[in-house]
Amino acid sequence: MAEQRLILYTIGPDAPGEVPPVIARFRRDGWDIRVNRIPLDFPHEHDLGKALFTQARAARDEGYSRVVLAGRAFGAWVSLIANSSWSTPVDGGDIHAVIALDPTISGETSRIGRQWHDYKFMDVIKTQDPTRLAVVVLDSDHEEGQTREFEIRRTIRRPNIPHVVIYEPSPPALDGEAFARRWGDCLATVAGDEIPSPPANGWCRLNN
Repeated sequence: MAEQRLILYTIGPDAPGEVPPVIARFRRDGWDIRVNRIPLDFPHEHDLGKALFTQARAARDEGYSRVVLAGRAFGAWVSLIANSSWSTPVDGGDIHAVIALDPTISGETSRIGRQWHDYKFMDVIKTQDPTRLAVVVLDSDHEEGQTREFEIRRTIRRPNIPHVVIYEPSPPALDGEAFARRWGDCLATVAGDEIPSPPANGWCRLNN
């Protein structure tokens, strides 16, 4: 019997409903994809994270041997919360990997502005369950984007977390085929079978 694998792809209230090519490509490798749209009247973000973790655990009970949390913008932030001991009783094993595409929070979601360097974001990053973690930073400001990439890398303290932190200037657009060609194989490696030894940043190849 073929292995059952699932991606729970979470998006904000106003995000495009279509799964971007960089995530949709997983279907050809046999992954199922479920889309979660956060409602406009969402509860506290911690409650969203706990609900998403519960979904991952339920999927394992359904028979999925591998569950990956993926999301964009606010959905990526919620995916990180779901895998963080900061707000969720994570006990390992239920979430195979997290793919956070441009994790951001705006004034329309839970706080003012797009600020990456506050304690809240970095606490969520450094309290990730020891699973595979990919964070994609999108920013047209080269200096700010590289600073955010460095800050996230520096904040991941535990060496047993295999992680990839990517800074990608805009464009290419997240919803474009060019982005999927550039980063798709890398993110597929994050969710794949083998873990690099020792776990290290930059452990998958970039396609130009």
